[in-house]
Amino acid sequence: MDVDEATLAVLKKSPVFAGIDPAELPGLLRALGAYTRSFSKGEAVFRSGDKLKAVPVVLKGRIEARMLGKDGSRQIISRFEVGDSFAEAVPMAVGTAPVEAIALQDSVILFLPAEGIKGNGDGALLRLYANVMGEMSKKVKTLTAKLALLSEPRLRKRIALYLRRLPEDKDGYVIIPYSRKALAEYLAVNDKALLRELRRMIEEGVLEGEGRRLKLTSRGDL
Repeated sequence: MDVDEATLAVLKKSPVFAGIDPAELPGLLRALGAYTRSFSKGEAVFRSGDKLKAVPVVLKGRIEARMLGKDGSRQIISRFEVGDSFAEAVPMAVGTAPVEAIALQDSVILFLPAEGIKGNGDGALLRLYANVMGEMSKKVKTLTAKLALLSEPRLRKRIALYLRRLPEDKDGYVIIPYSRKALAEYLAVNDKALLRELRRMIEEGVLEGEGRRLKLTSRGDL
């Protein structure tokens, strides 16, 4: 594949290609047989249960990984931005995709054939293999954490578990990256029930803040 300047700029910032000389990237991608595909907003990159043979990396757009509940409800697992891989879907990790990936915007995905990414070789290829395995490990941890979150039956506890996973600013506040509706989908709860519980937590002193900027306190009862 040809690597233009825009693609190269993304790859240089992607953790998948960390530590690899940018000058080596075009040759590395050609040797792997890498290719790109475009997806329209709302289109599935893959479905749960699909057998995939390549590591996907977002070159343009935004991708959402979802699981479907037994009742058909959509549960957001994670969202992937430009430069991110969603490597937990690749056979080297779990064999088949445990989630579905949907384009939230018109998107372009780079696919790195998994067969070429092995622990053999040296230099750039070996570094790429180490990076991909590291990304897989992080993504599988994300999936495990999400499943643990969904196993919590109490809404208040589920909210607290989620907030504690977010990075805090110097004052102990976190910024929720989702709208209320999207957060309700992520937590697999009704959005009105979520709003009521958030209000109660603030009234009882369990939460401080407003909007998407919130802080768990030591007051109140979870």
